[in-house]
Order: sequence, then structure tokens, then C-alpha cells
Amino acid sequence: MCNLINKLSAAFTVLSDRKVDFLAVQNVIQAELTNIFAFKHITFESCNNMNKPMQLAYYCFNFVPSGGIKTKLIQDLHFYCLNFFDDALDTFNRNRYDDMCKTHDDELIKTSDKIERRQKKIKFAEEEKKFINIKRYLSDCTQSKLYEYAKIIDRFNQGGLFFIQDEFADYFYDAKINRDSIKNSILNCFFDLYDGTLKPTDTTGTDRNTINNIPTSIILMSDYSLIANEKKLLEQFLLYLKRGMARRSFIYYNEKNNIYDDILYTSPEEKQNVINEIRQIGALLSRIYQQTKPHYIFSVLANKKIVEYNLNLNKQLKEINAYDAKMPLEDQIISINLENSTWKIIKLAVLYHIIEHPFSDEVQPLAVEQAIEFFKKTHDCLRSLLNQKAASDCDKLFYYLLKNKNNLIPNAQIRAQNFVSKNRFKQWYEESKEDIIALCKQKGLGFIETVGARNAKHIGIYTSSYRVENNKLVRNDFSDIEIDEL
Repeated sequence: MCNLINKLSAAFTVLSDRKVDFLAVQNVIQAELTNIFAFKHITFESCNNMNKPMQLAYYCFNFVPSGGIKTKLIQDLHFYCLNFFDDALDTFNRNRYDDMCKTHDDELIKTSDKIERRQKKIKFAEEEKKFINIKRYLSDCTQSKLYEYAKIIDRFNQGGLFFIQDEFADYFYDAKINRDSIKNSILNCFFDLYDGTLKPTDTTGTDRNTINNIPTSIILMSDYSLIANEKKLLEQFLLYLKRGMARRSFIYYNEKNNIYDDILYTSPEEKQNVINEIRQIGALLSRIYQQTKPHYIFSVLANKKIVEYNLNLNKQLKEINAYDAKMPLEDQIISINLENSTWKIIKLAVLYHIIEHPFSDEVQPLAVEQAIEFFKKTHDCLRSLLNQKAASDCDKLFYYLLKNKNNLIPNAQIRAQNFVSKNRFKQWYEESKEDIIALCKQKGLGFIETVGARNAKHIGIYTSSYRVENNKLVRNDFSDIEIDEL
């Protein structure tokens, strides 16, 4: 892995009290850095695009549990490390504004007629009101606004599109389930934007042309269970991955749901030391930003590494498709991600090289090896994500009982949760009960079922702080009570 990114990822992992995994931090940092360096419209050529310079791009999916400080990570990254880019962005917007003013002044100098001058001043005042300051990133916008941004980027040959959505599950739900056409159009734009292309639609005017060479970076974050536990939403998301987002994105996911297992709170003094280190890295990145070359080429040995990777990739794909069998959707996504992984690797290798060797415009084989290593880790994450099953009705019942642990819950109250249709409830409950008991044994919990007047049933899950006496839950000695029960 790139040494500087490695240090920065480790530092932010500590700063977050390890609430977010190292690989997830690295994924976000690489998207942020790609956006910053792509702002200068850096291009590259490799054996995959000889004599055809291409722009950088980076798509990041980070699926971390709720409480995984998704937004705070980005805020801290901007504040402590990448704040130098704010100055570059301010300069870009100010130069654009000055350019607009100069154009207007030049027109006025050429105009002697008072009425015509007044009309031009009115026109300029209107243009000034419509002036768009390019923001660091977008989180919610229309396709028309994207197009306006792209026009500015294309005109000045500087800048890039950066889209961050830290509640992706909600955004995707609105787009696909609630049929929000604006959000759905943005999601569809991402496919072409990876290659730097933005096409106009009827809503943005039929007279507009397709804009090319627009560097784009995306960070999409969410708790994956919010997608996996909604059957229709999960189906739509898997189709979205298959259509092309899997092959364009580096995807982070960890099966482990409890972020609090690995929390290691650091002292204020230790955090201050980490912040100082982060600021030093930020200062170094600022200098690197000033020293970048406009164009990078892959060395002979680096291209050789790409060819070797493609050959090995072909062997894997040949084995996967050997029997011409119809693959499940999940396996199709895995195959697509492998088949199209080379472009992701090449673009990431350019970023690694820029950061480690800013004075050299020739990408070396080590950068390719490091990019391949990172891709393999995220490919394993994708496998784990696709193996994740949605919560069953039984899982939902167990979680409901767990939320109400150490209490007896009437069957009528459980029926009212609508885990299943009411005409199926009785049979479903009896079938689920055995699974609930097995889960309780596995997790060191107790299970109780009582029958009261008119055969009314009550069930509950209890911890070691309670015991069963005469079909009731009785609290043990206070010395055994857990902290969260006080």
C-alpha cells in the first residue's frame, strides 16, 4: 500500500477510536485524494489506453454500521488534513468571477451608446446573480445542476465532480422504491461519469451537447442492513451493482456489526499527537499538489504488470465460465467485478504514484502491485456483502424480544408487529419458537413461555441477571445486575 496513505489511514483509525475499520478509512481517503488531484485535470496513458489520455476517477462504497462516524470521518479529514484544497477551490472560483467581470468590462469599453451600455449592465447584473461557486462536493442535486457544474469544468479545463452521500440507503430507497425521478437520474448518471461523460436530458435542454473529460469521484456510505433487510430494495441494489456500479467501485463491507468490540479510546494527549501527525501529512500533500505533472505514462515494467494481471484474470474468468451454466445474480456481480477490475487498478495506481513520486511522470510497477492488493481486499469485501442474507421474520422476532429483554411480552403484542400476515401467525410462531430457543442458547440467554387466562401466551428472553420462578421473571441479587439495567 502507498506509504503516505497507509500512515494517514492509520492515524484517522486511531482518531476515530477505531469505530471505523482501517480499510474503510483508506477507501474514503483515496476517493478524497483522487478528487483533489483530478481537480487539476491530470491525465494518464497505460497499455490499456495508449495514445488516448484519460482522466482520474474513484468510486467508493463504504458499508459501515450505524454509529461508524461516517460523516465525522469526512469532516475531520477536511478540517485537519485536506484544508489546503479549500484555498485552491476559492482561487478557482475567484478567477472565474474575475474572468466574468473582465469580459463584461471589455464589452463596455467597446460600447459607446448609452442605452446599449445600460442594457449590458443589466445583463451583467443578471449573470452575476446566476454565478455558481463550485462547492467542494455535492450531496443532493438535480441532473441540471450537475450539467451546469460540468459546463464550468469543461470551459476552464479545471475542477471535478465530487458526490458524497452518507445516507445512501435512504437516498437509494427514495430513488428506487419511492420512484424519485431526480435521485434516480443522478444514480444513472454515475455510470457514464466514471469515464468522464455527462449526457444532457430533455429536462436540461435538447440543444445541449454531451460533455466529456469530467473527473468524477463518489463516496456512498450506509449501514448495509438498511438495504439487506428490505427485500425489494436489496433486489434493486443488486441489479444496480450488476448494471455497472460494482465494476466501477471499490466496495468496503465487514460482516462484523458491533463496532464497539474494537473501540480503544485514546487519551486527549494521544489524540493531539495523532492530529499533529495528520497536519504534517496534510502539509506534505499540499506541497505534492503543487508539484504534480499534467500527464503520466506507465513505464514498460508497469505495463508489463498490467498485462500479467490481465492474463491471470482471464484464467480466473475462464474457470468461472467453464461450464456455461446460468449463474445466480450474486455470482454474476462477482464475475463482472473481476472482469472489469483493471481500469480501477490503473486509475488507483496513478494516484499512488503521484503521492509517492510527485516529481516523476512515469508510473512504476510498485504502484500497480499496491493497487492490485487493495482491489483484492475490496473484492473479498464484495464477496462477504453478497453472502449477507436479509433478516428473516424469525430474526426480526428475536431482535424484538431482545430489545424487550427481561420482560414477558403478550402474544397479542407480538402479533401486532406484523412480522407475518395474521392468518399465518399461529403456525409461524410455533415454527419460529424452536429457532428462537436455539439462538438464545447460542448467545447465553434464557427463553420463557407462559400460558395465562384464556390460554393467553406470554414469551420473553432474559439475561443471567434474571431467573424464572413460578412462571415469572425474578431479578437476581443486585450484584448481578448489568450496567444497562440500572
